[in-house]
Amino acid sequence: MSVENGRDHARAEVIAAKCYHVGLELLDMEKLGEAYAVFCRGIELSPQNVMLQFALGQAFDLGIGVEKDDSQAVEWYQKAAEQGLIVAIFLLAQKYEFGEGIQHDSEQAIRWYRIAAEGGLPEAQFALGEHYLCEEEHVPNHLEEAAFWFHKAAEQGHSNAQLRLAGMHEDGLGIPQDLGAAEYWFRKAAEQGNVQARASLEQYGAD
Repeated sequence: MSVENGRDHARAEVIAAKCYHVGLELLDMEKLGEAYAVFCRGIELSPQNVMLQFALGQAFDLGIGVEKDDSQAVEWYQKAAEQGLIVAIFLLAQKYEFGEGIQHDSEQAIRWYRIAAEGGLPEAQFALGEHYLCEEEHVPNHLEEAAFWFHKAAEQGHSNAQLRLAGMHEDGLGIPQDLGAAEYWFRKAAEQGNVQARASLEQYGAD
């Protein structure tokens, strides 16, 4: 790349980044069509801009300034996911899980959930735990896997993960039965307004 081409590329990157922020400002003003147009302009200048890829995925996913199109959402989430954007990885996993815009594929869903979970996203950790807990056929060690990921998410304050982890401690699923730990996690979830957790605390004589 020549010096001049390098400068042109750098200038395009700067403008594309500006387009992303302007697009967000337009969204805040509920100028959805204008925001979508700005995101498109930015991606033309910088096709690999991961935040613009994600913004366009969201636009097609939610119908923001453009007609909702799950297949287009998948394409843009895939681009951003392949660059390592955790939230895009998680949303791509959901598309595979629910067969939205792409054929349902549990293996791909779990693959992408795991990447996001290992990246520290509590929603992905919870989703991965749910897969291992609720799978139709029992697989050795998968209950332990479920407890592991619920614990990861619970430590980050995910109330449904706290609820699941409490239940697994209560029933001794995948982890040793520990009613003290069960009460602890039920209480943590209840403190966040989790109705099921509050009901479960009653058996421990707690409010």
